[in-house]
Amino acid sequence: MINDVDSHHKTDIRLVGHVLRKKSLENLALVGKVEGQRARIVKTRRLSLFGHIARMNESTDASGILFEPPSEVWTKPRGRPRNSLVRTVTNDLANSYTGLPEAREDAQDRVYWRMFTKHSATHS
Repeated sequence: MINDVDSHHKTDIRLVGHVLRKKSLENLALVGKVEGQRARIVKTRRLSLFGHIARMNESTDASGILFEPPSEVWTKPRGRPRNSLVRTVTNDLANSYTGLPEAREDAQDRVYWRMFTKHSATHS
């Protein structure tokens, strides 16, 4: 499938990877070059979203869903993935924090959190 990258997808990959058109790269090399950058972009945006929700008022639904433990009777519907945003963000923060409460406090400072998200995504 990687060998059959269409031209539109290849153009998008070149834009994300900052690969000049002058350089001739095979599809496999082009996708490999960009894959790490894609993961960093996703992690940065996920942590940015966490910071946005952490700064919200505690009475909002998004904040309640993220920081309050689920009720004992609630379970995920059958067929849904086991990973949640909370679990994914906890894994993203594993190298820097012991848990979500510390990250929630740090996210209140927007400038610090912006620098943290960019640094943690590129240095993990």
